[in-house]
Amino acid sequence: MRLESVAAAGGERMPVSFLDFLEWRKQQTAFEGLAAWYGSSFNVSGSGQRPEQYNGAFVSDNIFNLVGVQPALGRNFQPGEDSPSAAPVVVISHRLWRQRFNADPEIIGRAMRVEGTEMTIAGVMPEGFGFPLSQEIWVPFRIDAGGMERGMDMRVQVFGRLEEGTSREQALAELRSISGRIAQAYPKTNEGVSAAVTPYVEGYTEELRAPLYTMLAAVSGVLLIACANVAVLLLLRAAQRSHEMAVRMALGASRSRVRFQFFGEALLLASAGAILGLLVAKAGIFVYLHFLGGELPSFWMDVRLDPEIFLFVLGLAMLSSLLAGTLPAFQAGRTDANAVLNDPSRGISNLKLGKLSQLLVIVEITLSCALLVAMGLLARSVLNLQRVELGFSTEDVLTARLSLPYSRYPDPASKLRFYGEILRRLENLPEVASAALVSSLPGDWGSPSSFEIEGAGSDSETELSKVPVLTVSPGFFDTVRARMLRGRSFGAGDHEGSTLVIVVSRSFVDRYFPGKDPLGRRLRVVKSTSGPWLTIVGVAPDLALGQIASTDRTAIFIPTGQNPVPWLSIVLRTRGAASELISKVAKEVAAIDPELPVFSPDTLEQRVAGQMLPFKVMGMLFTILGLAALFLAMLGLYGVMSFSVARKTPEIGVRMAIGATAADILKLIVLDGLVQLGSGIVLGLGLAVWLVRLLNAFLFAVEPRDPSIFALAGILVGLTGVLALLAPARRASRIDPAIALKQE
Repeated sequence: MRLESVAAAGGERMPVSFLDFLEWRKQQTAFEGLAAWYGSSFNVSGSGQRPEQYNGAFVSDNIFNLVGVQPALGRNFQPGEDSPSAAPVVVISHRLWRQRFNADPEIIGRAMRVEGTEMTIAGVMPEGFGFPLSQEIWVPFRIDAGGMERGMDMRVQVFGRLEEGTSREQALAELRSISGRIAQAYPKTNEGVSAAVTPYVEGYTEELRAPLYTMLAAVSGVLLIACANVAVLLLLRAAQRSHEMAVRMALGASRSRVRFQFFGEALLLASAGAILGLLVAKAGIFVYLHFLGGELPSFWMDVRLDPEIFLFVLGLAMLSSLLAGTLPAFQAGRTDANAVLNDPSRGISNLKLGKLSQLLVIVEITLSCALLVAMGLLARSVLNLQRVELGFSTEDVLTARLSLPYSRYPDPASKLRFYGEILRRLENLPEVASAALVSSLPGDWGSPSSFEIEGAGSDSETELSKVPVLTVSPGFFDTVRARMLRGRSFGAGDHEGSTLVIVVSRSFVDRYFPGKDPLGRRLRVVKSTSGPWLTIVGVAPDLALGQIASTDRTAIFIPTGQNPVPWLSIVLRTRGAASELISKVAKEVAAIDPELPVFSPDTLEQRVAGQMLPFKVMGMLFTILGLAALFLAMLGLYGVMSFSVARKTPEIGVRMAIGATAADILKLIVLDGLVQLGSGIVLGLGLAVWLVRLLNAFLFAVEPRDPSIFALAGILVGLTGVLALLAPARRASRIDPAIALKQE
């Protein structure tokens, strides 16, 4: 089970305070045990190889025992190895063992440099193992909990294994009871804080569920349209073959045999579609995994065609054949053999297909209209994202990440020396026009921090506003070509001994200083019960340095000289192709610190494009599904109207013989089709109101019930529907009365 804290205000779920985790672990009885971890990236160096960064985690010493997995080589962590006094040890993944140590079977007990610290390799995990998500290095916490202050301790991910016979509800009740006792003991930090218990996989896939269910609903809609379309075509086929069915029944065929023949045809069509669908799925999975580089978000995720999928497809084929074949088979079995054989001209009109076929066409139009609304909303979201004001220039900008290990850079001075030296070296490269550092790039937006404005009169930190805080070096705004709106940017004089300064974004000013001059005002980022006051010296434009799809651009910028953090991204404006410079950047970093890797190299354009990709994928998917649905629905409408014209040919001949004009016949057929078309559009727009609620996560700057999108979808369906009606209507208007009357 995944365990989380639930915030007092708003009920937001969040990682657990480390001190709360210790209390939970000490007092609980519902779990076999509780373990904690938090993700981190680790610089690995030494062994005569280039430094690399690996995804890893700091963990409690019982993590592997709790999940019940033993190392392929060596041992698990021992009790007490997560204490501050324990010798540093590390467990590595099977892949890292192969890549960096050539699968050396004698690796256990050897030293390995992790974050600049010599650690003893205790174990190698089995191939494919990456718990909790996709980790490759595991290092014990080694935390001194006694020196932590409540409210200032770190937050960790927590999981536990339920005791046999204990339900999730019982475990949740116990944790809430423990949380209540903690809140009584520490009301300042824990008042109202509760707990949540979720099955492990479910807890880490909640964000995936909405888009997956949305896609499933959309594809199911197209499948239903296809089934309805095939049902319509088979109904028409049954009508056209009524004389054949009558002959078969006259020769001794039972009604059930006639019905089985039609059902068998539907099953054959569904089976052929299922086989083709599996081939398309196999190709799609290959493309998807190739796009991801073979790396899924979690090691326990698997995307492949397994026996369960084949059974699902088999069941789907059977269901599709039932949906598409039941009505035609039932209608074919109702054929009156005597009536058809006595009067062959009645064969095409003998079956009562009008209402059934019309109803199926209305269903098709309803579903296609709803999908077109979704397509329109997503298409507009993609267009809005492409037009969004980033606030900076992405052209010829290269980015790469650095993470300074604490063991080698333990104090602000050491960090500042490194950052100053790397900027000097990079700016001397002939390919570099300017260089800067920033703590967050598009897609990296960290957790917002609380702050308070001097003189605002806030009484408690829980009532304070929160805003992202970014650390940037002098020259950053010039490097990304973000011109200051008011005041000044940071300079070399903004260091630890000078007045503490900040720059705020335009949205920050609009929200917190409306109609006022923010320059010279002071605020403080709340990291403890008290903190230094920071003076606003400039106003920057709104920069999309977090989630681009977020419309919130409030931000606070702090100079590196006054807030040297260990993780920063290099930002280089280049002269020429930015992508060709990364090897030189790595060389310059290695000249300062040969154990420091440069990772995640990307152009700024690539990072922005990566943020837009999920929206583009969903937009493309719904475009394909929406247009396919529209095509199928109009094909069904055309087929039904064509059949209607064929069935009404004698009636049309009589009408024209007694004076009806071609225009009258055209109007008669079109109005008949418009009833179906209009009903489907109205129902489809109503269905779309419900469907779009599933798309909220993929909509950007679009009102989910945008009347213009709904209107355009209805108009598009209406126009294409009229086009589908015109051909059979024109054919009806050109019928020769003499030929038509010969059918009577």
